[in-house]
Amino acid sequence: MYNNVLLVGGNATIPGFRERVESELRKLAPTNYPVRVYLPDDPVSFAWEGAVQFSQQDGFQKQFSIDRVSWEAMKKAGKDQSGIWGERMNNIVRK
Repeated sequence: MYNNVLLVGGNATIPGFRERVESELRKLAPTNYPVRVYLPDDPVSFAWEGAVQFSQQDGFQKQFSIDRVSWEAMKKAGKDQSGIWGERMNNIVRK
């Protein structure tokens, strides 16, 4: 995990931030663990762009969304938000 740290968001643009995070992680990680902190060219929009790519995958709509009628039926059946999405994600992981 220390080898795959990705900095995103506005704070990642602070001068020296990547180096500081890498230095602090190096102090915490066991000496035999590699530490790498990655700073994308545009950390402000990087997460958004990744989400856009993820949402454009085949089958995304079917796997990761629920229509309003189904949502309301699940709520009426007594499920809360975490129950609805937890059940949905468990079904995806099992496939």
